[in-house]
Amino acid sequence: MPALLIGLAMSASALASPPSDGSSTRTEPPPPRQIVSAGIAVAPGIGWNASPDDAVHGTSLGLLTHHHSVRGLQLALASWADHGVRGAQASSLVAVSGGLSTGFQGAGLVTVAEHQRGLQGAGVFAMADTLEGVQASAIAALARDVEGLQATAFLGVADELRGVQATGGVNLARELTGTQLGLLNIGRCVQGAQVGLVNIGGHVRGAQLGLLNVARRVDGTSVGALSLIGNGLHEVDIWTSESATTIADVKVGGRHVYTLVGAGLLQPRSDGWTLGVGWGVHIPVGRAWLEADASAWGLARGSAVVPGVHGKLRASAGVQLHDHVAPFVGLSLNGWLGDGSVMPRADGGPGVWSRSGAATWPGLHAGVQF
Repeated sequence: MPALLIGLAMSASALASPPSDGSSTRTEPPPPRQIVSAGIAVAPGIGWNASPDDAVHGTSLGLLTHHHSVRGLQLALASWADHGVRGAQASSLVAVSGGLSTGFQGAGLVTVAEHQRGLQGAGVFAMADTLEGVQASAIAALARDVEGLQATAFLGVADELRGVQATGGVNLARELTGTQLGLLNIGRCVQGAQVGLVNIGGHVRGAQLGLLNVARRVDGTSVGALSLIGNGLHEVDIWTSESATTIADVKVGGRHVYTLVGAGLLQPRSDGWTLGVGWGVHIPVGRAWLEADASAWGLARGSAVVPGVHGKLRASAGVQLHDHVAPFVGLSLNGWLGDGSVMPRADGGPGVWSRSGAATWPGLHAGVQF
């Protein structure tokens, strides 16, 4: 059992280790000295039927209980079963079980299980080598292999997880098949979904949904305020429109959803300029592509910001002439809401004004994507 505790304490380091071949051998436990129907222990070996070599098929009670195995109930301040518990193991402080355990294991501070089937819960730390069912903890849950649910308030760590990893803080998984839900989700190989404030993945087959998404490769979709994806979009557009004579923007994101940030000059020989941010969808069609995006732009004259906001809805079509060169054209619908003293029109043409200082107009744009 000391080797088990050391291995569980180091389970988080497995995230950086190469995958194992998944092979394992589970040997049959040695037979107990005797089987008793009940036991009461003050400490291991001290009490009635309190020997660590005895198996309890019934109820074990006490302060510090240690048995060969338990079938039934083990209830104590701290409890230990060398070769598993079939039933329930509950302790005020620490509960430890080796071998295969089925049913419930719970403790006020720490639970440790070698192979747990059922529910493992702890007030501080829940640790398991392999777990089938639910692992829950108020602070942290750690396991080498989980099939089911791993839920914790602050930290969830699993080498391999098939199911759901949910936390109010940080999730770590080397191989995940299922879903990560948390403020910060980190997965080396993800097949499923990462949903959180920040999602970081190595190779993601599925979806990322968050404020910030980062991945080396995504075969699926990343949706967020900003997505930095190795095999996603990393483009620079230079274009012109009726709203500004020259605009440059940067597009980054997944293969289909992107974030754009741009700036441009309203008119030549003018100190008016614009700065904007938006989100859009990219649809490849052979060597051509279609895009639609929505963006919001602010105006300034020199260092003075003009009160108001310019909203733009664009639809564009482009052709990939080269890996890094694609001319494009498109249509737009524009709206301006401000004080009426200025509007974002490079051509000086009239818009459709309202008395509140709002304007709408259609537009054209054309440019080159690099």
